[in-house]
Amino acid sequence: MASHLLRESWPMLIYGMALYVQARIDQVMIRDMLSTRVGDEEAFAEVGQYSVALRMIEALGFIPVIMQKTLAPAVTKAKALSHELYTDRLLNQYRLMFALFLITSVPLYFLARPIVVLLFGPEFEPAGILLSLFAIRLFFTNMGTGKSSFITNESLFRYSLFTALVGVAVNVGINWLLIPEYRSIGAIWATIISFLISIFALDLIFPRTRENLRLMVRGILTFWRFHRAS
Repeated sequence: MASHLLRESWPMLIYGMALYVQARIDQVMIRDMLSTRVGDEEAFAEVGQYSVALRMIEALGFIPVIMQKTLAPAVTKAKALSHELYTDRLLNQYRLMFALFLITSVPLYFLARPIVVLLFGPEFEPAGILLSLFAIRLFFTNMGTGKSSFITNESLFRYSLFTALVGVAVNVGINWLLIPEYRSIGAIWATIISFLISIFALDLIFPRTRENLRLMVRGILTFWRFHRAS
């Protein structure tokens, strides 16, 4: 059993590392790429503003994780009972994740700047602007967390690793293009695009993941129809 679990789960170890790199490589690239263009002092200042916004947006990441862990047993049980019930519960989970995104990101988008100034002082006002853009990233955080239930129940761990590695490559490539011109804002858009590809676009390639992509899109478009799946 231990051998079987290791064979099944080793991709998730690398996946976790790749996901961490995808989330953190921006800071390294901002520092390295800007230091040669504007000097070390300004590059460090840019990284500081970006890091403040990143830490604050990551602090909200526990909300979808708690919801996913709470719903995971019901989703797994539904898979053993019937495919219809299984997909219904996945759909409801995606609806809930998108609703949570709206509840958290819309106020954050408008209140990010005053919140950052209140907590860190007026010298970190640029971080507030970055935080308002980071609010868009919560969409991918929530949907990706919800998708983990599908990945686990279908044992698509190697596929998950593949999407993470593609996400890292796309993130680094777009960072290389955008950071010199747009600095931290370019890094944020690089992250958003890479998550769009790794969480959504790649599902179009494989037949086993297309149904889940349809469920995610349907959940987004009908989030107000959330109901208790029986």
